Amino acid sequence: MKLIGRLNVGDEITKIYTRSDGMYYDRDGVLITRDTMEYFALCLNSPWNDTNCTIKSVKRIDSEYRATTAVICYDFIDVEAYGYGRTKESAEHNCDELIKIIQKEYNKKDLAF
Repeated sequence: MKLIGRLNVGDEITKIYTRSDGMYYDRDGVLITRDTMEYFALCLNSPWNDTNCTIKSVKRIDSEYRATTAVICYDFIDVEAYGYGRTKESAEHNCDELIKIIQKEYNKKDLAF
């Protein structure tokens, strides 16, 4: 399984993983609920403000790069989405594509807080 996101609400952290089947799981391999994925998508689409609340970064982890898009939504609510690749650019592209896929499936009306 590959870590593709994190939802942090207060003291509760939900790490989101995927397998080659395209489904989303917690670290124990249990399917993440649709409600949780919809909330994850909503948070990704809801930066607190337009300045400094969406942060993008890329770092090398072992033999690949991991791009992160972090969104600060409210006090005690933030999310991160991750994309991986052999280059920085491919990791960034894969992160952007992951966010598009999640928005298309779980936030079809493009809602935000």
